[in-house]
Amino acid sequence: MELGLQKFIQINNNATSRWKEFKTQNFPNIYEVPRVEELTPFFNSKYYSQLTLEEKNRLYSCYIQFNAEAIILLELVLHQSIKSLNQELNNPVIHKATEKMQQEEKDHTQAYLRFLKSSCPGFPKESFLLRRNKNVKNIFVWIARKFPVALTLPGAKFEAYSVFYSHEISSHFKTSPNNWSQLNHLHMLDEKHHIGYEFDIHEYTMEKYNFIKATLAFISTYVFVFFLQVLFIIGCYRMITYSLNNIGTFKKVIYSLRLGSWILRDFTPYKLTRDYLKKIFKTRKPRLGSLIALIYK
Repeated sequence: MELGLQKFIQINNNATSRWKEFKTQNFPNIYEVPRVEELTPFFNSKYYSQLTLEEKNRLYSCYIQFNAEAIILLELVLHQSIKSLNQELNNPVIHKATEKMQQEEKDHTQAYLRFLKSSCPGFPKESFLLRRNKNVKNIFVWIARKFPVALTLPGAKFEAYSVFYSHEISSHFKTSPNNWSQLNHLHMLDEKHHIGYEFDIHEYTMEKYNFIKATLAFISTYVFVFFLQVLFIIGCYRMITYSLNNIGTFKKVIYSLRLGSWILRDFTPYKLTRDYLKKIFKTRKPRLGSLIALIYK
């Protein structure tokens, strides 16, 4: 564990300077370049042909904003959990690693927030995840403070998704980067190192826990993932409401579930994330790993 964290401390030390440089760079706005079919919700499904061009354009822009808001929300929660773990675990190596991790999460949050404010005309009035949802967000913060290890493996899953999502975006804008593709590329350069960090911290912490604390951490992981799914469906409903505003409430609910299914089952970055995490679980064998296999479902 400590060997992995020491390696994390020593690599990627120019991350903050990259983010400072990115602030001064100018790239075309993602919304001013042609829409990418593969990044449009419902692509390659039987529902895609039923959508009008305007609906496809709205869903495309909504899903970009949705991802930006999801990254900010989860980075903030992970920042709190890392802070709590640092206080809980009296270890100088962990202290250095968590300080570095916190700085990188802060850089990410600020960069994505700048993107939302500068490039998403509907934000913050039209928000899919960040605004409202106060009770769910309070639950996240409570878990991050009381059982921070519960967020490590879900955090690793989200960071893996961020890596594959960035690869997918970059594959469509190799010769013509824009502010969204470049933002996610820089994010990926950090996140690919965070996955191992999350597993190392999880393994170290769970080894220190007795059976009762380990069980509580396991239950807290389930609670966190459950409310994360609740928030995910709420976000899908808001995207559908904004994009398909000519259908009734019942159809909006149905399309929200279809959208959630498309993201989790058909969207290439998420499928790659599931396969990748299955391999890591088999290799790392985290404590109670067989019971929290829902992480890669």
